[in-house]
Amino acid sequence: VGRTATLYLTGSHQSYWATDRNDVQLQAGYSGDVYGVNYTLGYGVSKYAWQMNGGYDQTLSLNVNVPFSLWMRSDSRSVFRNASASYSMTDDLKGGMTNQAGIYGTLLEGNNLSYSVQSGYASGGNAGSSGSTGSASLSYRGASANSNVGVSRGSGFNQLYYGRRGGVWGHAKGV
Repeated sequence: VGRTATLYLTGSHQSYWATDRNDVQLQAGYSGDVYGVNYTLGYGVSKYAWQMNGGYDQTLSLNVNVPFSLWMRSDSRSVFRNASASYSMTDDLKGGMTNQAGIYGTLLEGNNLSYSVQSGYASGGNAGSSGSTGSASLSYRGASANSNVGVSRGSGFNQLYYGRRGGVWGHAKGV
């Protein structure tokens, strides 16, 4: 289909000592690239020791990333040359589904400023809850310090976070 593709299959089994309980997980998926658009299609099945009903949980997922550079000339100076759009969907095959879409990328000459804006919606499923979510973040990588700030919201919560990490150089002539 494209120039690159990956097929993966992973699994695990964990038994609990002195019980007949265990955890079982199996994941399968396919990742590929079609004309620069990256995608992953996955399927998972799991059963955990705490599940008393004897059934398995299943998930089907799709992730797609589209770089904006696909529509730009290679010498483009557009601020969107290092940006991508993303979409992800997860379906629990029991009526619950989450969808999330967003834009992320870097800005400035040295790509020192990273940004991300995401919005999503969840509906149905075992919890029977629905609602929208969203987040936005900025992260700056400086010569001697890194800074980040972001906001996120969901059903019943709003969160603002910020941080700064770095160092101070001391030398014979001062700080």
